[in-house]
Amino acid sequence: MFQEWAGLDEGVAIDNLTEEGISSTRDATLMRILEDVPIPGETRTVCENRGSGIRAMVAALQQPE
Repeated sequence: MFQEWAGLDEGVAIDNLTEEGISSTRDATLMRILEDVPIPGETRTVCENRGSGIRAMVAALQQPE
């Protein structure tokens, strides 16, 4: 069972975590910093902060091994 100790932010529920447009950032300042930090040797940053994380995790889990 999924349990978020800090709770989910307003408008976010377990039932809608994978829906487009459902996103919530707990620490907006940290996210603004991390979305500008490049990963060494790559062309992408540490995080993208666009609300696609849960969908990306679910998609990866659905891929055959």
